[in-house]
Amino acid sequence: MTDVTTELVNPTISDTANSQHHTAADSSAATYATSARMRAREGERPWWLPPTPKVITHTRPSLAESWRYAMTGEQCPPEGPARYVMWAWAFAQIPARALNAYIDWVLEHLSRVVVVWVLWAVLSMVFPQIPHPW
Repeated sequence: MTDVTTELVNPTISDTANSQHHTAADSSAATYATSARMRAREGERPWWLPPTPKVITHTRPSLAESWRYAMTGEQCPPEGPARYVMWAWAFAQIPARALNAYIDWVLEHLSRVVVVWVLWAVLSMVFPQIPHPW
């Protein structure tokens, strides 16, 4: 096992400490910021925060990867009822995940939301079967 030492250098805090206009508020803010940075670098979290969910820190597999896993993954034998259940599950979940991926894509940017909302409003005026967005 290799021992790795990391030197933490923060010129902003050292400049504040060497300044003639140093105040107690600057010191406490700098100390808190330094300790938060050190905890983040060390991978520690404050005790009052829950662990970060993997949905935030890890990306989801693509739909093609999910389909490939259901068809040929090592989670069950290549033939038999377990594989058929995996195929059925993939057939059911892939369309729902695709719909959620499109919704997520639209919600990433406000401009996309506005365009979809305007398109929905126009379509609801042209086709009375479509409910109005307001």
